[in-house]
Amino acid sequence: MQALRYYQALVRNNFIFSGDFQINEAVAANSGHSTIDNIAAFLQGSCEQVKDAWVSTNTLYAAFVAKYGAGCSKNTFSRLLLQICQSSRINIQKHRHRIITGGNPIYGFLGLKLKEDKNNYGKL
Repeated sequence: MQALRYYQALVRNNFIFSGDFQINEAVAANSGHSTIDNIAAFLQGSCEQVKDAWVSTNTLYAAFVAKYGAGCSKNTFSRLLLQICQSSRINIQKHRHRIITGGNPIYGFLGLKLKEDKNNYGKL
């Protein structure tokens, strides 16, 4: 039980754990919110659907971690975000976008942007 309290304290302090481990059900139940609930709340409160917008997975994940803590890895976050959108019939797609001509493409989401993105940096 003491280990669980220490773990929750680390999560509250935005500690980033190494590895790609699924959250233990007991930890999610004890914290009051599951990771999927937090991602759904983030999607509803911090994102908006915009047809031609694109936002990188890194940008979305950083905003999520700043608000809810690192309760999951970036890969898990991306997978769950897409599943939530598909099950809610929100029309977004995973999309690789080349930011710099000739540079490597970056993973992100087409049709989604952060509400705080006032400058439309995510426009294609």
